[in-house]
Amino acid sequence: MINGMAGFAFAKLQFTGKKVLFGILLALLIVPFETILISQFRIIHKIGLVDTRLAVILPALAGAFNIYLFRNFFMAIPEEMIESAKLNGANTWQIFWRIMIPMSKPAVATVGTLAFIGSWNDYIWPLMVLTDKCSFKIKFDQKSY
Repeated sequence: MINGMAGFAFAKLQFTGKKVLFGILLALLIVPFETILISQFRIIHKIGLVDTRLAVILPALAGAFNIYLFRNFFMAIPEEMIESAKLNGANTWQIFWRIMIPMSKPAVATVGTLAFIGSWNDYIWPLMVLTDKCSFKIKFDQKSY
């Protein structure tokens, strides 16, 4: 839902620096993951999350493409829907959860499917952060040859 919240903010909210942040988001789409792999590992190591499941989950919570997908989906929703909700007394949080998310089920399904496929095919990041020393020991005590 982090992707959805960011996409909603880029699509429907007005704040300073919106165009600059969206430009940075678009620039992140062309940066390959391998270029930030070592710096991301250093951050996970400093936080102390190496050899935990959170080290695999946290970096995958938000993605530039997913935010871009949600933003484009929310741009297609008419502004009159938000205005009518505001007239009925809904705040921004209620508009997001009660109007935008139920209307964006196709985008949620698409992002969920793409996130599943991406994490299923990811090999290098879990290999780096899940480095339990016990799993790499080879026992030569037993004669298996």
